[in-house]
Amino acid sequence: MSIASGVASATPITISKDTPTYFSPNFILDEARLDLELIGRIREINSYDENWDGHQALKAPLSSISSAEEFVKQLSVIKGVLKPSVSLATDGEIGFFWKQESFILDLGINEDGTYSYYAKLDSGKELFNDEVLVSGSIPGEIVELIST
Repeated sequence: MSIASGVASATPITISKDTPTYFSPNFILDEARLDLELIGRIREINSYDENWDGHQALKAPLSSISSAEEFVKQLSVIKGVLKPSVSLATDGEIGFFWKQESFILDLGINEDGTYSYYAKLDSGKELFNDEVLVSGSIPGEIVELIST
């Protein structure tokens, strides 16, 4: 029976050893997974309506939501990735922000499947790029910054 509808499901769910799982071995959702936390935040952002800030802020386009979730999937394979804050800008861009003692990094997901980033290192060096494809690899200079 489906909890949401109260109607029995016609097709049983089969889980094999090859089925990807988002649950711990005892079938409890593993809330310690950063990717699930970030995707949850992105989906919360997706629920924001137009004018969410009371000053005519834009809703995030569905293409930006999808691209942000794809970016999180790429983050999830980086060993020791640092947790970013995820927010919605008033222009509808989804932002990922890291602030550490040695750097700050601001990365914005655009609705066209690209992102831009700006980082400033404690040495004063700046890193930046525009129109990086979300479907491509995360640049090595960013991976080095955001992983332990």
